Amino acid sequence: MLTLCGFSVSNYYNKVKLALLEKGIPFNEELVMTGSKDDAVLAATPLGKVPFLRTDGGTLCESQVMVDYLEAAYPATPLLPADPLAAAKVRELCTFIDLHLELVARELYGQAFFGGTVSQETQDRVRKQLGKNIPGFQRLAKFGPYVAGDSFTLADCAAYVSLPLVALATKKVLGEDLLEGAQGEAAERAARVALEAVPDLPLDALRAWRPRRPTVIVVADATQVATLVNALTGTPAHGGHALRLVGLLPAVAVPPALPGDVPVCDLRATPR
Repeated sequence: MLTLCGFSVSNYYNKVKLALLEKGIPFNEELVMTGSKDDAVLAATPLGKVPFLRTDGGTLCESQVMVDYLEAAYPATPLLPADPLAAAKVRELCTFIDLHLELVARELYGQAFFGGTVSQETQDRVRKQLGKNIPGFQRLAKFGPYVAGDSFTLADCAAYVSLPLVALATKKVLGEDLLEGAQGEAAERAARVALEAVPDLPLDALRAWRPRRPTVIVVADATQVATLVNALTGTPAHGGHALRLVGLLPAVAVPPALPGDVPVCDLRATPR
C-alpha cells in the first residue's frame, strides 16, 4: 500500500493527499517533518523536503511527480484528460500555480503565518512579481467551473491547497488579496458565456460578484437558476436552491432566499 509521508500543514502534502482521495486510492500516512537528517528520510527525499511517497517499488519526492505517478499507476479515476494536449494544459496550470504563484508568495509566509518580519524590499519584489504572474494565470485558468474547464483535474488539487495561501499571505502582508480580481474576472467570463443561454438575466447582476465570498445573484424565478447552473456546469439543478459552484464561482439563489439561510447544494458531490 502507498504511504504518504509529511505533515498536514504542508500545502504540497495536501495536494497529493487530495489526488489520492479523489482517485479513491487506499493509502497510509506517516508523520515526517521537513528538514530531517535521518538517513532513511534522505534516501527517499534527498533535500529532506516533504511530502514524499513510499510505493511498493520505491520512493518518490516532489508533489507533481507524485501526482503524475498516481495518474499513470491508477488510471481508473483519471484526473487528467485523455487528450494529450488537454492533459498538458492541466499540467501547465499546475506548474504555473506551484512556481509562479505559490513559490513567489512563499516569501511572505514568515510574516503572514509564523510571526516573523518580511523586509519592505521583499514585499515590493513579491508584489511586482505577482503583478506580472497573476494576469498570466488569469489568461490560463478557465474556472468553468473548475480551474482547467468543466471537470475536476490535478489543476484543482494544486489550486485548492495553494491559492488560499497566496490570497491570505498577500492580504496580511501587502494589505490586499492580489488574487481577488483575477478570480473574479475569470468567474465572470465563465458566467457571461452561460448568460447567452439566459438572455433575460441582467448582466448588471454580475457586477455584484465577489470571488470566494457567499455573494448571491438574485434572479426572477427558479427556471433561470436551473438554466444558469446547467449552462455553467452541465449539471441539472433544481430551482429554489442556492448552488455554491465549485471553482470559485459564487452562489445563485431565488428570492426570498438570502445568504445565511439558503439551502446549499455542493456540486462536488455530483458525478463528474
